[in-house]
Amino acid sequence: MKVLFLGAAHQLSWPGGEANVARILRSALSERGMDIHAASLSRSATNQKFPHLSSATPMSVVDPRIVNLYRRYIQKTKPNVVLTCYDYDLSAFWGSILSGTPTIAQTLSPWPVCPKDDLFISTKQTRCEGPNLICGQCLARISENQRMKSLSTSSVGQVPLSVLSVMKINKVRRMISKLNCASAIVADNLFLKNKMVQIGYDPQKVHMIYNGVNANKSKSATDAHKPKTVLFLAYQPTEHRRTLKGCHHFVQLARNLKPEFRDVQFLWVGREGTQANDSFDTRSYIWKDQELQETYESCYIFLLPSLWPETMSYAAQEAMAHGKPVVAYDTGANKEAIIHNETGMLAEWGNIAQLTSHVRTLLLDEKAAKRIGNNARKLAQAKFSIEQMANNYEKLIEEIA
Repeated sequence: MKVLFLGAAHQLSWPGGEANVARILRSALSERGMDIHAASLSRSATNQKFPHLSSATPMSVVDPRIVNLYRRYIQKTKPNVVLTCYDYDLSAFWGSILSGTPTIAQTLSPWPVCPKDDLFISTKQTRCEGPNLICGQCLARISENQRMKSLSTSSVGQVPLSVLSVMKINKVRRMISKLNCASAIVADNLFLKNKMVQIGYDPQKVHMIYNGVNANKSKSATDAHKPKTVLFLAYQPTEHRRTLKGCHHFVQLARNLKPEFRDVQFLWVGREGTQANDSFDTRSYIWKDQELQETYESCYIFLLPSLWPETMSYAAQEAMAHGKPVVAYDTGANKEAIIHNETGMLAEWGNIAQLTSHVRTLLLDEKAAKRIGNNARKLAQAKFSIEQMANNYEKLIEEIA
């Protein structure tokens, strides 16, 4: 069985969970005897019509030139199945469809249901149910173009922004139409699967497969004798993305707790720059997997203060595999991994006082932290194992080939 993986997430320079999942899945399927190949075109997420709009995907759904390059490559390599990951747009996917090859579209974030890939209303700083007539204001709010920003607050700007909203809604409709041509679509959590079906994706084609993490990497559960570290992992270069990840909430939580817990380290990994701060420490983004795993292993609590509806945090899954309690807001797919007071602690969305209280509880109660961490590792072994992920993908590939 020859399987070709396509998309930007397969580039060595791609950061974050998508790239980790891609590497792990390719390796796991290769060990099962599949002939695995991966390819991607080096390009940037440019927007030809609206170059200043800070959007996760271009205005167009596909780039005909890129589609043809992918299609010709697929026809040359002749795989039995193509699996496409995030690639800025649907060019890799559509190239596979046009080649006549059975195709699986992998969706590990909200890009199939949101023009900005985050289901977050920037103008209201709250979660979103899907594309609506506020999309234009959302896009203008996060734009680097000052003229577009000023339009969003003017009465004259409401008409063009409404037009932009309709364009973005139509873009999602075009994505739905094209993705429904897939042999199968894979979401990595039930939250995203249900959201996709809700807005028009074929329920017979959308499959849910949790991403796998190596639960055997952990040497031990939480060690009460080690110095305590509250770990926050976020590499987000823009203010909008930092808001989504709850970076400001981490900073406030650290300021709230540091006076009471002088010996506890509040560590933000992924922050650009190393400015000294009395409340928390920073480290640059960690590229080496071994170093990242050691960082998980050495922490006491993993903090996930994301305000957008997280689809499935791979970082949280890895922390759980290391036996660490995760403290997060109850949003998106978080409750699919975090059972309150059993495998982690969930705070009401945006309630920073409650989030802070949960972290304080675990810092004071080492026995509870160890119990929750042990439960988290058991859940990761049972629900998020690499073997289980590989089994599900192997079964799906064989069904459509």
